[in-house]
Amino acid sequence: MARRNFAEILKEAGVNIKAEYDRLYEMFYNKPAFIARYTNTLNGLCRERFMDFSFRGTCISLNDFNKYYGFYFEPEPLGFDIDYLISFCEYSYNFVTELKLDETVLFYGASESCNIYIDQILSVIESIGYMSVNDEEMGVVIFVPKNAPAIAVAEMLPKDMSYKVIEYNHHSLKRNLKRKSQILKVLADQLEPKEKYLKGINEQYSDDLFCLFNNLNVRHNNEDKIQNISEEELEEWYDYTYDMSLLAFMMLEKKNHKSDIIELKKKLGVVKEG
Repeated sequence: MARRNFAEILKEAGVNIKAEYDRLYEMFYNKPAFIARYTNTLNGLCRERFMDFSFRGTCISLNDFNKYYGFYFEPEPLGFDIDYLISFCEYSYNFVTELKLDETVLFYGASESCNIYIDQILSVIESIGYMSVNDEEMGVVIFVPKNAPAIAVAEMLPKDMSYKVIEYNHHSLKRNLKRKSQILKVLADQLEPKEKYLKGINEQYSDDLFCLFNNLNVRHNNEDKIQNISEEELEEWYDYTYDMSLLAFMMLEKKNHKSDIIELKKKLGVVKEG
């Protein structure tokens, strides 16, 4: 049986990502947000209040911001896919989230429109199996696929590293081999002090994982070893290494709870005392 892509699975589940995009696009660009002295849209309010946004950097207008970062959203985009939807959700969510805190916007009664729009985005994100994550470095929210092992491992790591585990799944990292390699190095550096414990659990697994770390230009500058591997194949190996890394953390965590499991088995009568 041919493997289905994520969009096909969502369609079978009754989720039409283009229809969701159409609704959000209409709400952000065309639907009036409030009526005071004049009618405006959420996008229009973002243009008016642009200089107050914390993440604008040095951009001086919304047009400047869009041009600088390459944000162009069309009502009928060519090559529409789930990444296009996610990009628009991230873009408009962050603008509207800050917009609703603006005192002028609150005064003219646009906060309700902001809340409705934000709720709509979160409903869409939930329906397609994504979740929100705070990018503390940039001060914005991004949306990534829900990944139970990644979330569990993120909770095990120091706070300044936990986000990187989840970031790996972000759509913007597709084909970004440099960034994926950097994240894998963070995982490798965290696993290295635990290598002997991992060997004790599964020696072959540990050897295979550190072979990937050490020979795929992750921990060491050895581009010569991967010169005969295409970028597509290398990305597949990076993704495989990422999955193996998550499982390694889970295996180590399970080992830490081995004594707890033994005690539980005793309570359940699975093993006898003594």
